[in-house]
Amino acid sequence: VNEIKPRPDVMLSDIKFIVGARARPNALILGNSRAEIGFDPGHPNIVARDLRGYNAAIPGSGLDDAADAFRRFTTTANIKLAVVGIDFLDFLYSPGERADSLSASGPGAYTSSARTRLLALFSTTAVLDSIRTLLIQGKQNPAILLPNGFNPMFDYREIAANEGYPVLF
Repeated sequence: VNEIKPRPDVMLSDIKFIVGARARPNALILGNSRAEIGFDPGHPNIVARDLRGYNAAIPGSGLDDAADAFRRFTTTANIKLAVVGIDFLDFLYSPGERADSLSASGPGAYTSSARTRLLALFSTTAVLDSIRTLLIQGKQNPAILLPNGFNPMFDYREIAANEGYPVLF
């Protein structure tokens, strides 16, 4: 009924921290959307080193957010390897200068408070995500987030097949 989970549209940083902290990774991937889709924590090179990887990258986030996530994860896990996706655009801003709309920081970012957990369980978004969970079970290419935090972008397969890659990139 709920084997396949939809990729959350809201509270992504909170959800990734809560799920990631439970996984107790010792290899962490940080960065923005390029890191989220570009670095698979289940890659054979990570697994062969006997590491438990987790992709904590958040689309639209910057280096300040990656540093904050690293600090938070090191309070719950013994991190042996950290991979940080860095973009040229990250260096166009001074620390704290990024617009709130571009950053994963701000109210609710990387918190595991009781309020955050209540919102994740008892909100309109939570109800809609529960319905989406039921609806995507038979779908061939759903928009999901794997338990290790990786976004495999299965939903892009249909877009690429129907409209081509130039539309995506």
